[in-house]
Amino acid sequence: MSRKDSANVLSEDTWMRALGVDDAGEGNVAPDASGIEELLAAELLIGEMAFADLATPPASLRDRLLAQVAAEAPVSTPAVPFVLRNDDSPWDETGIPGVRRRNLFVDESTQRASFLIKMDPGAKYPPHRHVGVEECFILTGTVRDDAMQVGAGDYVRYETSSDHTPLWTVDGCVLLIVGPVMNERL
Repeated sequence: MSRKDSANVLSEDTWMRALGVDDAGEGNVAPDASGIEELLAAELLIGEMAFADLATPPASLRDRLLAQVAAEAPVSTPAVPFVLRNDDSPWDETGIPGVRRRNLFVDESTQRASFLIKMDPGAKYPPHRHVGVEECFILTGTVRDDAMQVGAGDYVRYETSSDHTPLWTVDGCVLLIVGPVMNERL
């Protein structure tokens, strides 16, 4: 028998007693065994109906609960940063005398990298074309091309497809480069 069917079978007096609003004291007598069974059924139905109402709270209550949970949620720990120590990776020979390269990060999907270029005193870097934007920050020393000389703390950006005349350094230098993995040699 469904809850709805059970509810229809129970008398109004049973419902009143189960809800605690019967006219006790006005000559009503205690229910007999079958009345007690009806009363228990009514109380059980009332409990089920109350539980059903609690199972579907209003949207405003749900929003308040979610906001409270979010406010009390522990803050996630940021990912551990990648650290490349000074001695962790070697300087690789580039095939250009007196010029070495140390990769810091290479993004294979974009073919961009951040790397260091170390040029020994008197070293020369051949002319090349930038296949993408290249950013250069001079960490130590000075370097020059046909147009200018730049030194420690200077920043230079080269646009895509720009041609670069040969670079050279008198006193040596270290450059931080962020740009394409490889440029086109001219």
